[in-house]
Amino acid sequence: KLGEVAKILGAQWRAMGETEQAPYILGHKADQLRYAEETGPSGTAAGRSTKSATTGDKSGDKSTGALKRPTTAFFAFCREQRPLAKAASPELRTAPQLSKALGEMWRGLSEEEKGAYLEIVAAEKVQYEKAVEASSNHTDDFDFRVKE
Repeated sequence: KLGEVAKILGAQWRAMGETEQAPYILGHKADQLRYAEETGPSGTAAGRSTKSATTGDKSGDKSTGALKRPTTAFFAFCREQRPLAKAASPELRTAPQLSKALGEMWRGLSEEEKGAYLEIVAAEKVQYEKAVEASSNHTDDFDFRVKE
């Protein structure tokens, strides 16, 4: 039913003359300018969360200085093996094909071979925990003393 309503409204819009459309077009341009001023260059309004209220999606603008959690052993393996697999198998053109091949390679590794990647992840985890500790001790130079 929404499609039917959209078709009717589209037909009405096309039937309108330029003078009838002008207030709507001006209002749209004013909203575009207001939005650009509110969001600034980041595209996200100041003070607003990038998390969607309905879906919980956090795919909005990410801070470049935000800490990234350590990866898994499989992703450490992929990070190292992806360029090699891509060069060795040019028939793997798409990301899904390449990811499937990397998954098969990972499943074929022995526990000993996987252990090397687990060590990499453990080292990344230690670095991450140190960074989290350092950032949690930082107070952004805020003065917590009561001013008299």
